[in-house]
Amino acid sequence: MFQQSKTASQIPLQQLQRLRKRLHDYSSGNSTLGTTVVSSGSQELDAILPRGGFLPGQLIEWLSEGDGSGASTLALQAAWQAVSLGGMLAVLDHAEFFFPPAASTLGIDLDKLLLLRSGSAREEFWALDQLLRSPEVAATWVSLGHCDDRHFRRLQLSAEQGGTLGCLVRSSRMLGRPSWAHLQLLVRPVPLQGLVPPGTPLRQLEITIIRCQGPGQGKQAVICFPQ
Repeated sequence: MFQQSKTASQIPLQQLQRLRKRLHDYSSGNSTLGTTVVSSGSQELDAILPRGGFLPGQLIEWLSEGDGSGASTLALQAAWQAVSLGGMLAVLDHAEFFFPPAASTLGIDLDKLLLLRSGSAREEFWALDQLLRSPEVAATWVSLGHCDDRHFRRLQLSAEQGGTLGCLVRSSRMLGRPSWAHLQLLVRPVPLQGLVPPGTPLRQLEITIIRCQGPGQGKQAVICFPQ
C-alpha cells in the first residue's frame, strides 16, 4: 500500500485554506464526536481496548517494528472507521509512499480521502495541527517521526478540540519516550498459528497495549490480516 505514487495528485499546503469549503461540504455537524466509540476495525483489538474502541478526539500511537509490520494498514483501517460519524479522512504523506488505489481495496472511499504532501517537517506539523483541529475531519493518518514534548502536547490538545481521531504511525524506537498519546499500541508480526494451509495469503499480527487511559495496559490481541 505504501509505495511511490505516480497517480495521486499532490495538494500543496499553501492551498489548505481553499480546502476548507470542500471539507465543510462533507461535514455532518459531528455532533456525536467525543462520545461515540469508534471500532478499530478489528473485533479482536476492540476486545482489549478500554472502551471497546477509540474515542474521537484521541491520539493513537501505532508503534511499528519496521516495514511490513502491519501498523500502517491497521492505523489506516481504524482511521477510516471514524468517517462513519461524518467528515473526511485526511492523510499526510511527506514521504510520498501512500498509494490511494491500494487504500481503495480496503473499502476506503477516495471521494472522502484528503491527501496532502508537505515540503518540510515544519509544514507537516502545521498541517497536522490544523487537520486535528478541524471539525470537518473525522480522522487523520500520518507517519510521524521525531516530535518534541511541547509539539506533542499541542497535537493532543488540537485533537481534543477538533474531535478528530489522530492515528500516528511511529517507529518502535519511540518506546519508553514521553508521549501525549491517549493510547500507545505496539504492532509486530508473529508466525501463523493453527491449521493454516501453506501459501495462505495471511499474516498474523500481535498488538500490545503499551499505554492507555484506564484498564488494559499490557493486554494483547492476535489477529490475522491479509498480506
